[in-house]
Amino acid sequence: MKPLISVGAAAAIAAAFNTPLAAVLFALEEVVGDLHAPVSGSAVLASATSWAVLQLLLGNPCAIRKQKRTRAD
Repeated sequence: MKPLISVGAAAAIAAAFNTPLAAVLFALEEVVGDLHAPVSGSAVLASATSWAVLQLLLGNPCAIRKQKRTRAD
């Protein structure tokens, strides 16, 4: 059950924060406790898949939009 939790955590963090690599590292270090865990391949795949689906559905919009300034005469 613990490997599924770490894979799900990696996918959730990758989608929530738009950071697939950091999600894998966080899930392996904090949930599993070992960066050389045999579940690392599954965590990478789940993280990349959730990030790709997020990009396909929502695109990559800019978080901060710059407003055009109009010159007031």
